[in-house]
Amino acid sequence: MLPENFTSLHKEEEQIRVDSLRLIERDVSLSDHLAMIHESMDIIYALAHDHDNTTEDELTIQYLGLRLFNL
Repeated sequence: MLPENFTSLHKEEEQIRVDSLRLIERDVSLSDHLAMIHESMDIIYALAHDHDNTTEDELTIQYLGLRLFNL
Protein backbone atom coordinates (compact mmCIF):
# COMPACT_ATOMS: atom_id res chain seq x y z
CA MET A 1 0.00 0.00 0.00
CA LEU A 2 1.29 3.45 -0.92
CA PRO A 3 1.80 6.08 1.75
CA GLU A 4 -0.87 8.79 1.80
CA ASN A 5 1.70 11.40 0.70
CA PHE A 6 2.13 9.65 -2.64
CA THR A 7 -1.60 9.53 -3.24
CA SER A 8 -2.15 13.17 -2.33
CA LEU A 9 0.87 14.24 -4.41
CA HIS A 10 -0.55 12.49 -7.47
CA LYS A 11 -3.95 14.12 -6.97
CA GLU A 12 -2.34 17.56 -6.73
CA GLU A 13 -0.25 16.93 -9.86
CA GLU A 14 -3.38 15.97 -11.77
CA GLN A 15 -5.17 19.10 -10.57
CA ILE A 16 -2.26 21.28 -11.68
CA ARG A 17 -2.39 19.60 -15.10
CA VAL A 18 -6.14 20.23 -15.42
CA ASP A 19 -5.74 23.86 -14.37
CA SER A 20 -2.84 24.38 -16.77
CA LEU A 21 -4.71 22.91 -19.73
CA ARG A 22 -7.74 25.05 -18.92
CA LEU A 23 -5.57 28.20 -18.93
CA ILE A 24 -3.89 27.21 -22.17
CA GLU A 25 -7.24 26.65 -23.89
CA ARG A 26 -8.38 30.16 -22.94
CA ASP A 27 -5.24 31.99 -24.12
CA VAL A 28 -4.44 32.06 -27.84
CA SER A 29 -0.80 32.93 -27.19
CA LEU A 30 -0.35 29.97 -24.85
CA SER A 31 -2.17 27.66 -27.26
CA ASP A 32 0.10 28.78 -30.10
CA HIS A 33 3.15 28.30 -27.92
CA LEU A 34 2.10 24.78 -26.94
CA ALA A 35 1.42 23.95 -30.60
CA MET A 36 4.90 25.19 -31.53
CA ILE A 37 6.47 23.02 -28.82
CA HIS A 38 4.49 20.02 -30.02
CA GLU A 39 5.56 20.50 -33.64
CA SER A 40 9.19 20.99 -32.59
CA MET A 41 9.13 17.76 -30.61
CA ASP A 42 7.64 15.94 -33.63
CA ILE A 43 10.50 17.18 -35.81
CA ILE A 44 13.15 16.21 -33.26
CA TYR A 45 11.58 12.77 -32.86
CA ALA A 46 11.44 12.22 -36.62
CA LEU A 47 15.05 13.30 -37.11
CA ALA A 48 16.23 11.15 -34.22
CA HIS A 49 14.40 8.01 -35.35
CA ASP A 50 13.87 8.19 -39.10
CA HIS A 51 16.99 9.93 -40.39
CA ASP A 52 19.86 7.68 -41.49
CA ASN A 53 22.94 9.44 -40.18
CA THR A 54 25.94 9.64 -42.49
CA THR A 55 28.42 11.29 -40.14
CA GLU A 56 29.38 11.15 -36.49
CA ASP A 57 28.08 14.71 -36.10
CA GLU A 58 24.62 13.68 -37.30
CA LEU A 59 24.67 10.73 -34.92
CA THR A 60 25.55 13.06 -32.05
CA ILE A 61 22.64 15.33 -32.94
CA GLN A 62 20.35 12.29 -33.04
CA TYR A 63 21.54 11.23 -29.58
CA LEU A 64 20.87 14.74 -28.27
CA GLY A 65 17.39 14.62 -29.74
CA LEU A 66 16.71 11.26 -28.11
CA ARG A 67 18.00 12.58 -24.81
CA LEU A 68 15.33 15.28 -24.82
CA PHE A 69 12.70 12.56 -24.54
CA ASN A 70 14.48 10.74 -21.68
CA LEU A 71 13.84 13.42 -19.08
